[in-house]
Amino acid sequence: MYAVYDYDRCREDELNFKSGDRLTVTRKGDENEVEWWWSKGNDGNEGYVARNLLGLFPRVQPLQQSSNRGGPLTVIQEEGGSSNKEDDDDAAMSSN
Repeated sequence: MYAVYDYDRCREDELNFKSGDRLTVTRKGDENEVEWWWSKGNDGNEGYVARNLLGLFPRVQPLQQSSNRGGPLTVIQEEGGSSNKEDDDDAAMSSN
């Protein structure tokens, strides 16, 4: 499993981890506790982890925006819409 968020433990029996850390779940709750799983980190430390902080894959991080704002833009056109600004301007003028 992978940590999808950072977590700093609140109790001694919990595990600290960072987003993207790979964790091995060694015990999944019991009839009394289903929300916390006993897990082992890459560093060998063990402790409880809230199951909603884990995922099957690492969390996808958004791409960083380039500081160069002069790059090309992608225009998404609605079906039946005009892709040419001049056509849009002409249509707007003829409807007046």
